[in-house]
Amino acid sequence: MKERTELIGRIFGEFLILNFYGIKDRRSSWCAKCSCGNFVVRAERTLLSGQSWHCGCKRYTPEVFLKRKYPRSKMTWKSMHDRCNLENRKDYKFYGGKGIKVCERWRKFSNFLDDMGERPIGLTLDRIDGDGDYSPDNCRWSDITTQNRNRKINKITIDIANEIRKDNRSLSKIAKDYGVNNSLISMIKNNKIWKNQQLRNHTKDTHSKEAKSVHDRTIYTTSEYKSNEMEIAIS
Repeated sequence: MKERTELIGRIFGEFLILNFYGIKDRRSSWCAKCSCGNFVVRAERTLLSGQSWHCGCKRYTPEVFLKRKYPRSKMTWKSMHDRCNLENRKDYKFYGGKGIKVCERWRKFSNFLDDMGERPIGLTLDRIDGDGDYSPDNCRWSDITTQNRNRKINKITIDIANEIRKDNRSLSKIAKDYGVNNSLISMIKNNKIWKNQQLRNHTKDTHSKEAKSVHDRTIYTTSEYKSNEMEIAIS
């Protein structure tokens, strides 16, 4: 069974997590206290993704208004939380899986908006230090070229190449996750570069058999030659 994430004492929006409730609707759920005083039960997934952050008392607050007014920044803010907290995401291993977190201040969208402003069209959120957390002093808006240059995951290894071959998504989606272009992903999937181990072993075995066959033929020819020499000497 997958080990449960420990959330007791953590704050998600207006919620303070008190204890583990159990499995509700086939999902791990937690007991939480809202800042207004209400006690509720919320699914772990909705807490980690930022979908659940109040009991309903903040439904028409300025925070909700800002999310509707600035949809691009809201989408970036949510994606930032998801990649750091949702273990079922393809890119989680590059963010939350490496210990990268979102700072406490940016738990609230309004604080994120105050620090970064609305996301400019064509730009994305970029961490200056690729090993650092998401925080005001480590983030900036940048174009995709600058961001890919700053990302460490675009250094493909044989292990990453094997993972790419197992990924059934479109080339463009895979390329976006790894910060490379579509043609590179296509070449990897077609075994033109970073050939998988099975193909390498097959090629190696084929070459070994061919070499052994040539070697055996050479030995046989030499033995036959020596045998002929002996026959000539005896006669």
